[in-house]
Amino acid sequence: MHYQHLCVIIALVFVAVAHCDTTTVCDSSACQTPLTGLQSSNRFVPADYTRNLLNPDYWIVTPGGNVSYFNLSTTPALAGIGIAFTLVMLEPCGIILPHIHPRGSKGVYSITGKSLLVGFIQENRAQVVLNQIGIGYAAAIPRGAIHFVQNLDCSPSMQIVAYNNEDPGLLTLGLNMFRFPDGPLSPAFGQPDDFINNLRSSIPGYPLDVNKECRRKCGLPT
Repeated sequence: MHYQHLCVIIALVFVAVAHCDTTTVCDSSACQTPLTGLQSSNRFVPADYTRNLLNPDYWIVTPGGNVSYFNLSTTPALAGIGIAFTLVMLEPCGIILPHIHPRGSKGVYSITGKSLLVGFIQENRAQVVLNQIGIGYAAAIPRGAIHFVQNLDCSPSMQIVAYNNEDPGLLTLGLNMFRFPDGPLSPAFGQPDDFINNLRSSIPGYPLDVNKECRRKCGLPT
């Protein structure tokens, strides 16, 4: 009896394996044998490791300024290197709206920004860190912290931003918070659903914008 039971179990196992073999679990290139470091390196030519961030063809243009990325999405050769850069060109009174980088800490170096306000909050009940920096100054922002950068000056400013991850990610709070339904947002703001709907319609569709009051003080169009 024990031998018969064992034969039945073995048969069932073979049936299960055969069923799995005929089922396509994964058919993407990620399921194939991964490349070695040498093979990965030899996929690229020297120019693949560079990018002219001052080339306007690469700029993402918004009302608050222009950004030019040097990261995994623009430069595949950065895979595994652990660095990325962004060139930020803020308009007068321009703001990089509050956002999070889920996979990378960040350093901001002011090239021409005479008066930049850099702020972040790391978690609930943590202190609000605010620093006003000028030309030649750098500021650090921890990974996952809610943060912003605001040009307080009436002239344009430029910063180079560095990350310790080639794919730091970007989660702009206003853009994404209001993708949620009204139910969780109404109590969060202490307001009815119609208020949330009106607020949702006014959220900009880009990660940079300008402070209009600042622009008016500078005598600039809003």
